[in-house]
Amino acid sequence: MGYQVGHICYADREQAENAYFSQVPPTIASDGGMYRIYYNKGVGWAFKGEKVTIALPECSPFQNFKDGAEIGFIFMTTAVLLWAVMNIKNFLNKMVN
Repeated sequence: MGYQVGHICYADREQAENAYFSQVPPTIASDGGMYRIYYNKGVGWAFKGEKVTIALPECSPFQNFKDGAEIGFIFMTTAVLLWAVMNIKNFLNKMVN
């Protein structure tokens, strides 16, 4: 099982957390101080010295591939059918004329 961030399914939790937390912008507090989430080697992602985690939805890279292949198959079948209809139509028009 992988973890999903946006529309991407990452193979492991560390990659998913890196993708998610690296997109979080810094926060400016009312006192003018700037706070940000940072990566602390050995600990992981932290905010104000505290380790942070996030609940990420699980996903399956294989299922995403399978879904994409099914959609691609539908588009390819439609394209082949349209191409065949156009060629048959042109062939019949040449036969009549």
